[in-house]
Amino acid sequence: MTPLFSKKINSEPWDIDLQVRINHISNKEKKKVVYIYEKADTSTFRYRAYNMCQALTYSDSWIGTYFFENELHYLMDYLDKVDVVVFVRTRWSEKMEAAVIQIKKHNIPTLFDSDDLVFNVEKIPLLTNTLNVDMDNPEAYSYWFSYVSLIWLMGKKCDGYISTNKYLASQFKEVYEKKVFIVNNFLNNEQIKVSKKIIKNKKNKKAKKYFEIGYFSGTPSHINDFKVVAPEIKNLLDKYKDIKLKVVGFMDFPEYLNKHVKNKRIVHRPLVNFLDLPHRCKS
Repeated sequence: MTPLFSKKINSEPWDIDLQVRINHISNKEKKKVVYIYEKADTSTFRYRAYNMCQALTYSDSWIGTYFFENELHYLMDYLDKVDVVVFVRTRWSEKMEAAVIQIKKHNIPTLFDSDDLVFNVEKIPLLTNTLNVDMDNPEAYSYWFSYVSLIWLMGKKCDGYISTNKYLASQFKEVYEKKVFIVNNFLNNEQIKVSKKIIKNKKNKKAKKYFEIGYFSGTPSHINDFKVVAPEIKNLLDKYKDIKLKVVGFMDFPEYLNKHVKNKRIVHRPLVNFLDLPHRCKS
């Protein structure tokens, strides 16, 4: 059987041929869990599907693989070999509905995984505020109410839930009143390998003359998170001249930090892929 996870490191290690992923369902020695996601991305899919399947390669009893929404019709031919299906933050659609019907006909348990509070319509004001969404735009209302409603409906069709922490688990329990499991996010092998190499090289370098704080923002939603700590960052930069702040990714600095941006005490670098990010942390 062709290995599902290659030793070659690249920025999209999940770009694995469909037939290779199908072959993993045919493994007769282990139970199979299939993760379903709408389409590949570097955030939720990486953490909640790709990393999970990679971790399962170390299990003596289980093996994992994943399919995207446009591949569901291929999966239907192999349901007799599947033991568990996990829908990862998927919105309801006719394709998803048809898949759920067939999966349930085979008496396969279904779980719904979400890494954000996006399955409760009543929490939309909290969600959009946290994500810094401009709700003065009528289209934003339509998008978020549609998005959360479709997530909720998809989740309602599942037998249980997986979340990343206790708070989300409590929210799942409140909304659906079914069993909830917690699986924290973690790094994948590619990230660990790159990071170990950087740490090893860093130990051989002389200590810097300044203390550097890093803030890494993968999406615009973290701009509001930064605003929470920005006043304290300002106080530190004003008081201690040997402190610098490095920001990588999306950011909109408050005006009171502009002077530190101009004097280069605050350095802002554009978004990079998840394997290049550790290199941005080292210098």
